[in-house]
Amino acid sequence: MADHGNNGRKVEAFLNWRARRGGGNGEAVGRIARELLDLADGEAVSEWHVAALIRRYREHMSPPGALRAIGEIGDDVCLWAMERAATARGLASPVPPAGDFAALASLKIPADTGKLPDVDLDLPEGHRLASSYPPKPARSQPPPALRLAAGPWTVAHVGRPATIPPATLPPELDRRRKKSPWRTALYALVGVVAIACICFGVRAATQDRSRRVEGPLSSKHLGVSMTLEEAWSQAIDRDADETKDGWRHRSSVFFRGANVGYFDAEMIVVTLARTDGGAVSEADVRSEGASETVGIVAADRDCSRWKKQKNGTLCNSVIRQGGRIYNGREYMFTSGNRVIYLLTMYEVRRPKNSGDVDATERQNSAEMTEANAIAESIEAI
Repeated sequence: MADHGNNGRKVEAFLNWRARRGGGNGEAVGRIARELLDLADGEAVSEWHVAALIRRYREHMSPPGALRAIGEIGDDVCLWAMERAATARGLASPVPPAGDFAALASLKIPADTGKLPDVDLDLPEGHRLASSYPPKPARSQPPPALRLAAGPWTVAHVGRPATIPPATLPPELDRRRKKSPWRTALYALVGVVAIACICFGVRAATQDRSRRVEGPLSSKHLGVSMTLEEAWSQAIDRDADETKDGWRHRSSVFFRGANVGYFDAEMIVVTLARTDGGAVSEADVRSEGASETVGIVAADRDCSRWKKQKNGTLCNSVIRQGGRIYNGREYMFTSGNRVIYLLTMYEVRRPKNSGDVDATERQNSAEMTEANAIAESIEAI
């Protein structure tokens, strides 16, 4: 768990940093910075935390000017956090101690001089870096061309590859080194076939796992009907049906985006019915419906009675999943002899600039309207 007591020192460091850059530091600046650091919970403050804080203030009916100020202060906090992290990682690597050959091999040559650093290798007495063979007697004539059976190799420079002349091979071995055109073509053909097989396998594995749905929808699997004003993709392989504790749980998953694992919006519909066919009550909504929320990592969950259903419940929350932040709305109510649980998740969109705040507000309002319309259209069949 993060140490929130340390956030006070971080806020002071941020205010000093902002003052050096010519920014104003009022009481509101420190309060917004502290709330962002508490929301990050020990992590580096990012645009997702700024978006979540803007949403919190928006729900409390804060004026657009306050939301723009939060966005500007949040940008400064993110920039300060990045500079702080870069400064912490910018320490120069020390020179390895003498005799540390593994560290010596990893040294980089400075780009300006092209010279190796002066390091005392401190070799043991009698140790040769080149080889352990005894020295050969001096020759009056230059040595012949280098062959495979030549003597030991000598490293010219520590940390640099030695320049080795090409070896002379016997004719019967030298023929093996020549590249054959037909062999190259064969390798290319094998590569093309392998890539085609991989692509076909991926397509076959993902084919028919989702379908596009829009308009009136009657689901025999769920036992309900609903109306989708906008298009969604239904993940067919995510349909589930299980029975436990006298209840039959059936669910379906819908999404918008790249795939069911990486989505811009997601909708989960769950229906619960007694295995004996008995009627359901408001108590079942509170117990069985609330049990579906287990496992959802949500923050700032606020639940109240849903006005459209006298025995219904509506919860608003912020849900973090897969490194992304979503606005979550959960509906729990009854229809016929079924308890209905509906979860909608829309990705939080942070205004790109001060002029984009109104457009973001309109988008969030449209998503909330769509979620309400879907919930109101669900009926047991």
